[in-house]
Amino acid sequence: MGGRHRQRPGLGDHARTALSIALIASAVATLLIAILQSSPVPVDPVRRELPPTTRLPAATSPRLPATTLPPRTETVTAWPTTTTPPPPPTPTPPPAPAVEIACDNTGFGGVKPHVARVGHHLAVRFGLKLTSILGVGSRENQSDHPLGLAIDVLTSKTSGDAIAQYVLDRRSLFAITYVIWRQRINYGSGWELMEDRGSPTANHYDHVHISFKPTGSGGSVTC
Repeated sequence: MGGRHRQRPGLGDHARTALSIALIASAVATLLIAILQSSPVPVDPVRRELPPTTRLPAATSPRLPATTLPPRTETVTAWPTTTTPPPPPTPTPPPAPAVEIACDNTGFGGVKPHVARVGHHLAVRFGLKLTSILGVGSRENQSDHPLGLAIDVLTSKTSGDAIAQYVLDRRSLFAITYVIWRQRINYGSGWELMEDRGSPTANHYDHVHISFKPTGSGGSVTC
């Protein structure tokens, strides 16, 4: 068949086309640079109005008022100390009861038995020597001594006061009728002043005189 064939472009045509495009792009770029260099740079109107030495203040964060915190106190808790309580005191046993022994009913020159018991009782109670207690004996005036119904206890004032009060408090038990001490006589209802007999011994300043009933009370006088 016969016909007309289309002619293909050669490689030389493509190179020439690329070169033309590159030249055009370079010219356009050169033109744009010239235009940009010839145009004045726009200035921000806000900045143009500010004086050259004025600076905007730097942004600062607000300061909180200073707060003074109270001093820190540390509480130290001590561990409780455990101590073993001491054992309870051992109770003191009560003293053993005194063995009551009947007083001797003899002595003092042969006084009545109940009188002798009181004499021995006083000797033990007040720590007296038996020789300081006188019983039977003669007297110039009327007295119970010859009858064995009286004793004289030789003593000082302090001891004499105690002995006189002691026997008066036990007048019934000891079967006492009266007591004479320091120129006074007591029948159980109080002291009465006696007449002056002329000497300390006669006025009973150096001894307590104790008179008794003829028979005892039947009570137990122990030593």
